[in-house]
Amino acid sequence: MMRKQKGMMSLTISAIILVAALLMSLGSSRSVFYQIKRSHNEILAKQAHWAAEGGLECAITRSFLDADSSLVSDPSYLASDCVNPLGLDSITFTNEFDEIYTIRSSYSSARTATALNRQINFAAKADRAPGAIKTSSDLLVRGSVTVEPPHPGEKLGEIPGVVPKAHYWECVFLRYKNQVRFMAGTTMDNKAFTGALPGGPYGVTGGPYEILKNKDECASSHKTVDLTDLKADVKEDTDISPFEDLFGRPASEWLQVKTSTDPDTKFEQVISTSPSDCGTKVLGAMASNERIWVTGPCDLSTSDFSTVATNSDSMPHGILLVVQNGAVGLYGSLTIKGVLLQFNNSYTPTPSQWNGFDTNLVASLDLEYEADVIAMYPGETTKHDPELATYIQQGALKFTGGQYFDTNGELGIYKSAMNFAYNDDIIDGLYPIKGMGLVEGTWHDF
Repeated sequence: MMRKQKGMMSLTISAIILVAALLMSLGSSRSVFYQIKRSHNEILAKQAHWAAEGGLECAITRSFLDADSSLVSDPSYLASDCVNPLGLDSITFTNEFDEIYTIRSSYSSARTATALNRQINFAAKADRAPGAIKTSSDLLVRGSVTVEPPHPGEKLGEIPGVVPKAHYWECVFLRYKNQVRFMAGTTMDNKAFTGALPGGPYGVTGGPYEILKNKDECASSHKTVDLTDLKADVKEDTDISPFEDLFGRPASEWLQVKTSTDPDTKFEQVISTSPSDCGTKVLGAMASNERIWVTGPCDLSTSDFSTVATNSDSMPHGILLVVQNGAVGLYGSLTIKGVLLQFNNSYTPTPSQWNGFDTNLVASLDLEYEADVIAMYPGETTKHDPELATYIQQGALKFTGGQYFDTNGELGIYKSAMNFAYNDDIIDGLYPIKGMGLVEGTWHDF
């Protein structure tokens, strides 16, 4: 009897242990099932998040390519490129103010839903490459080179021990495509930022560069003081397109730029049939527009051009002067508030192109410059005549917004001086180029 009771007790204890183990297993399996379910939900949530994030990235990429806010009001704008391939519910654009838009990318499934918002600016300022003079033309320089001031470029570090804080800058005064030759005896006067006017041209009072006059400096690696030892402020750029840098559009779209009807970018068009008439026609065009597009040769050595220089100083941004398919000659010591672009996209230079120009421009060209021209093009005998140059400047003349030469493979000659100046406010005021930008604080910067 006692033996049977002991067996019953063992059986009971075993049963209790088994039941406890079963209960523990059930509890554990329930916890594991919960964890699996939770992990699965997190995976679904992450998938939804990254699908929506992918929609935002797709939307901004498409918007950057199109750069046209008028397109985003169409509900089907991104359907085939972004919404359908990513399985999204929708991508919408909401205009907040001006050209600021909120992009909303939405994704949902049977078990989760996510919507993400970011903001973009269709009218953000687009940056131009550093350089006071940008040229795809070859340049031959004689006399003196004066830089006051250069393009600041990027900050390269703080100058120690200066209060308030001052910085070294990646200054660039000349950006060229092929070659620049400084003739023997040419001198260099690099004033860096000491020539910057108080309150201007870099926005000393809070503008885009915040240069401190007489305190900020060009880094020694970017400040040429001896033309036999060029520094990085004279920069070779084999990919440069001066036209595109200035207008934000490739040179193949020159007609669209020339005929724009946008009040902020519209040109007054001038046809020049005689070099000596160009100054008069430019002066007349300035009465109605600060942007002038001249087709044909242009002699800017006449008395009219001194009036152009004087009048440019009283205009808000000066003048943007484009001369297309013609030789350009400048003679005198003038400061023109504005920008010059010579753009020869369909032009063949000949010595006779200088007929009708001020004779001082071409005087002694063969005698004084031929040897250097031959040295520039030793194997190209067809280019050995200096009168094939399409740009000649004599005198300490400068455009305060910079000079552009989109005359690929042609030659420009500075006969007695080459003055560099750069004023960011002038060039942006004359021709603002809009780019796409992300609104700070609304986009991931990783």
